[in-house]
This record gives sequence, C-alpha cells and structure tokens, in this order.
Amino acid sequence: MVGHALNAENLPGHNRADSSAARCPPFAIRTLPLRLEPVAGESVESWMEALGSRSGVTWGEVLTAVGLHDECNRVRVPHFTVSPTTGQLAAISYATGVRVEAIASMTSSSLFGTAPAESVTAGTLTLPRSRFCPICLAESGGRWQLWWKLRWAFACPKHRCLLVDICPSCCGDQRRRPLPGSLVPQPGRCTCRAPTSWGRSLQRCGTELSTAPTVDLTEHHPALAAQKHILAVMAAGFASFGIYAQSLASALQFITDITVLGQQIMRYACVDDVAERVPADLWMIHERNVIEGKQTDQMAASLWLAHDVSATMAVAACAAMPVLQASDPTAGGQRLRWLIGSMRAKGAWAPATAIVWDRQVSAPLKDVQLSCVRIVLGPTDQLRHRVWSQHPRRPDRDRSIHRSVPASLWPGLAFRVNAPGVGMARVRMALSVALFVVGSRIGIPLACARLGSVTTAREVGRVLGVLSSQDDWATTASMLTNLAECLGKDVCPIDYQRRRELVARDLLTDQGWRRVCRDAQMPLDDPVRARLCDWWLRERLTGSPQRRSTATAEGTGMWQRFIELPATLSPEEVKALDRYGRTFLDAHGMASEPLRWHPPLDALGIPLDIESPWFGVDAERLHGLIRVNKLSMGMAACALNVSIDVVRETLNDYPAPRQPRAVRGALLEIARAELPRDRLIDLYCRQGQSLWAIALLVGVSPRVVGRLAREYGIPLRPPLS
Repeated sequence: MVGHALNAENLPGHNRADSSAARCPPFAIRTLPLRLEPVAGESVESWMEALGSRSGVTWGEVLTAVGLHDECNRVRVPHFTVSPTTGQLAAISYATGVRVEAIASMTSSSLFGTAPAESVTAGTLTLPRSRFCPICLAESGGRWQLWWKLRWAFACPKHRCLLVDICPSCCGDQRRRPLPGSLVPQPGRCTCRAPTSWGRSLQRCGTELSTAPTVDLTEHHPALAAQKHILAVMAAGFASFGIYAQSLASALQFITDITVLGQQIMRYACVDDVAERVPADLWMIHERNVIEGKQTDQMAASLWLAHDVSATMAVAACAAMPVLQASDPTAGGQRLRWLIGSMRAKGAWAPATAIVWDRQVSAPLKDVQLSCVRIVLGPTDQLRHRVWSQHPRRPDRDRSIHRSVPASLWPGLAFRVNAPGVGMARVRMALSVALFVVGSRIGIPLACARLGSVTTAREVGRVLGVLSSQDDWATTASMLTNLAECLGKDVCPIDYQRRRELVARDLLTDQGWRRVCRDAQMPLDDPVRARLCDWWLRERLTGSPQRRSTATAEGTGMWQRFIELPATLSPEEVKALDRYGRTFLDAHGMASEPLRWHPPLDALGIPLDIESPWFGVDAERLHGLIRVNKLSMGMAACALNVSIDVVRETLNDYPAPRQPRAVRGALLEIARAELPRDRLIDLYCRQGQSLWAIALLVGVSPRVVGRLAREYGIPLRPPLS
C-alpha cells in the first residue's frame, strides 16, 4: 500500500461541507511508511503524536500526511479530536491503516455516544485540557488516555492515585492548545512554552510528566469507588443503579446530573458540613488548593470553571455519589436533606421549590430534589409536588380530577386519618379539597368552589395544619397521593360534578316519597321525615354533605334530627330510597354509573386485612344497642369505643332492623336487675357518677336510670349548666 495515493475528492463520504478541498486544489494522501497501533483507550491526538515521534517528523507534517492539512494550510485540530467528519475519518484510516470505527472511538464525542459536539466541548462534560496519571504515562511511553479529558476524571483506578492537573515544573495546564506545526512531538513531556521563551520560539518546558508526584489513595477509598462508578457508566452508555433503577439515564444525562448536584453542594453548603462527608485526605488537599488560589470562600470556585483541580472534583463526587446511589429518589432526598439545613446555617435562602436546579437534569434527580425540600414545604405544597410518593414531581399544569372527587371524602378512607380536635365532617371535606390539589397548580379557594363550596380555604388550611402535625402525616399524604394518581387514570365510574349540578334542586318529590313509603311499608303523613330522607339521599348520591345552615333554616331541631336519622332507618327504608335513587339516575342518563362507589384499597397501598365493611364495628351489637336498649348513636359509640361518625356510616350501610314493639316497662326491668338500690346509691351518690355514665354501664338510656332513681327515692342532682 505504500506509495498508493488517494485523492481528497474521492474520499468516502466526501462532500463540500466536509472538506476544504472543495475550495482548494486537491491533495494526495499516501499510506504512511510506519504503522503504529493505538493503545487501548488512547486519544486520537496522543496516537498521532506518537506516530510523529516515531517517524521523527513535525506535528504539521503528521497532519498533512493524514489529510488534515490541505494546500491552503488549514486544519481544525479541536474539531477532529472531538467530532471528525466522515472525510477526515476516512483520510486518517487510509493513511494509517487503522479502521474508521477505531479512530472514531478515540475522539471526545465517543465518550457520550450521540451527544452533540457542542455539548461535549462546552466545558460541562469535558475539559479544555487534560489531567494525567504519571504512572500510566511512564508505563505506556507517554500515551494519553481519552477519559482523562473528562471533567469528572480525577483518580486513576489502576494505580489508586489522584490524577495530576499541571506540570510539576512550570505549573502549566497540559494539552490546552495544539502543538505548533513546526515542533516534533515528544510524548510524555510538557508541551507548555518554556518560561524563558518569547515570540515565536518553539522552546518547550519539556519536563518528563511521569516524574510528577502523586497522591496515593487506599484500596477502598470513596474517591476511587466514585471514579469507578463514573467510568462504568461511560463504558455502558447509561446509568441503571441507585435512583436510575426504574428510569435509565444516558451517560450524558448522568454526567449532567452529577455536575449539577456537585455544583449545588459545593456552592451552597457550609464548609464544615461538606468536610464531614468526604475523606479527610481529600479535604486537606482541597483546602490547600483553595488557600494557594487566594480564594476567600472555600466554596467560591464553581465546578463549571476550567481551573477545577482533581481534588475538588473528587470532593464533589464523594459528596454527590451517595445521593445518586440511593435505592430510590425518596431515599436520595433523605441523604441530601442535610443540604437544606446547611444552607440555612450559612444564611442562604432555601426557596420552597428548592435550590436553583438546571432544567436539563433527569427526572429521577428532580424527584430527589423535591423529596429533599420536603421539610421546608407546607402540607399543601407537599401534596402539590407529591413529595411523599416514590417519584416526587412538579405539579401538572392541566391536571384536574374534580369530576372524580366527592365533596366529602369516602368514609372508608377518611376514618383512617388521625385528626384530634377536628370533627370528622370537616376532615372529610378538607381531605377532598386536598385530594383535588395533589399534583395540581389549582389554588385552594378555586378547589373549594369546584367542589361545591361546602368548606372554605381557611378551614382546609386549618385541618391540613392539624393533620400535618401528626406522626402519621406521611401515611395520610401518601394515601392522598396514591388516590389522586388512581383517580387520574379515570377509574372512577361516577361523575360527581354532574351529580352535584343535577341534584341541586329537590331530589325526592312527593310522588317519589309516596313510592318509598309504599315499598318500605311506612306511614305517608310525615313531611318532616320526607325532608330528612331527601337530604340523606342527596348525600348518598352526590357525596356532598348537607349544609347545617340549610337544615336550621327549615325548622328548629331539624339539624339534630337529621344527624340522628341513620339510627331510625330500617333496611326496608334504605332499600326503597336506593331504588328511587337508581331510578332518578337512570332517568337522567346515568344508567351506566353505579349508585355508589369506593376506591379499591389495594390500589392505594392499603393492606386488605384491615379492610372492614363496617369499619370494624360489631354491627349486630350496634343494632341491639340502638333498637333494644334504645341508646342514642352517641352512647352507642361510647359503648363500642368508636366515634359517632363511624356509627353513623355503619348504620347508613347496614341499617338496624325493626324490632317488635317492646312490652311496656321492659327496659325498667332490665335496669332493676342490673342496678339494685344499694349499687345505684354507691354509683350515683358515693362515686358521683352521672346518669349518662351509669346508663352506659348497664346498656339503657339515662332517662330509664332517672326513673329508677326516683323509684328508689334517690334525689337527683340538678344538671350541670
């Protein structure tokens, strides 16, 4: 092949955009008389310098021989070392006898696959210079590894030492500028201008770089482990460990992530907090470099600047890698949470949406960010950003699930929430609004309005404040987040918004009430009960609570009678009302919707073994307390050690059957048997218990105990004011 010429116009892939030969006279490329195989992992310019050194020719002659210098004496050395054109690759391959693929793998663009050349040269990913391992240079005869150009190249895994940044003699950066065309390459030596040279002098420093001192690292040093992880990602082309286990990231994306994360740590954290999280030997070197650089703030140097040394990058990697190696973004956020406290201690402001992150970071790292700032977010923002889920993320602009949300949250979910000092009715309404804002940008006032204005933004904020102060807030927030995600998939078969609009007027007409009474075998002449059942059925169909103001406006005591209505409902009456509700929905085009619906608990991560059709209440015992012992719902709730709301919902779903009319005085006989005169005197007079407490002991009403006391001649105390 020696002596055979290839014209530039006939190069494979040659076109006017690829070659300057279109503007200058054609030139001939001949195969080189000396062949030299590249070293594994070597950069293309290092290999070509070795060719020039072996041949004893200048750098300009090497470039001309491989077709990179045309007759116009033009060459773009940085371009061919980063992302050479097809024509340049073909010319180098023809002249050297090395395959095109092998040459392409020796350029900087090969480190990041399909990354655009401008991103590789922008300084984010690679350096405009190169670090080096003196021992590697000594063993290879001055051949330079391609990965030494990486910004995140800081340690040699083979020789367990930090990479060196500068020449030990002249302190100059290596390979920042191409060699002068008239200089014969000397591999392994410093190519910086000699301190005594001036003008166009070719005198170089020439120091043997293999003699540079190194900083040795232990076998299991965190910096070595971090460097191995980075190189493994570069070799594989993607990251699949830690926070990337569920969402793979390209090597380019991984390098971007660790750059942004390392920059945030080094820029915003307190010095002492960073020092606690990195090896002491690295920190000492970093401090010495900062002092020598005369920087007043040890964290002032940005990781984007070209003068970052290997020790600084190793410090940043040791602080950032544990976050990226966490099992999931939530765990990564917990590992990074120290940064928020460190920022506050330093006097920096931690905004609600966290530190200023680059928009180009991956989705898993954004999840880490949101999980990290969880402690500085209020309960509403926590729900908006879904920080308690496995994959926190920012709110969606057009997310709205109000058609799938009742104004009062399903009782089977609300009763699992611990809210001391707050009525369950208010909790259920606040939880529905909170569910509406999960992952959404909508404001609380607008959310309240879309759910029928059954509550206010102020009340919702107060309830969420109480809930977020409880130890089980994480469970509550996770349940709401999972429920919102479930409803966002259109699994709810009921359009609650349509029902709220449809049932705004009277639901149970006179004709409908007569039908209900006929089916349930009830008397017709009770307009008050008809009104109460209308409210009850409205709540059942729409999921919206009855307004107390409306009930109070229709008569004294109407609200209290409505609250106690479930205790008086019979199974026949409930079936008749449900049948009427079904007919009403069918008549208004909602035949495909079920009468009622409840989210599947297994989809929300709630164990099915704690699911109970009546919230864990012994329904038969409850029926006995209501029908036989004539207890109110409040007293029955105390007897069962549950809340009155649980009793009310249990009776709504499982109404107490009607009992045959009891013999007059039967309850008084039960009280006499359970409370002889001496025992009643002891409980009421000596122990000072109330009639209500004594009635609860024997399972009768306080009125029956009062009658028995008067029968025994025991004077009753006046009621407390």
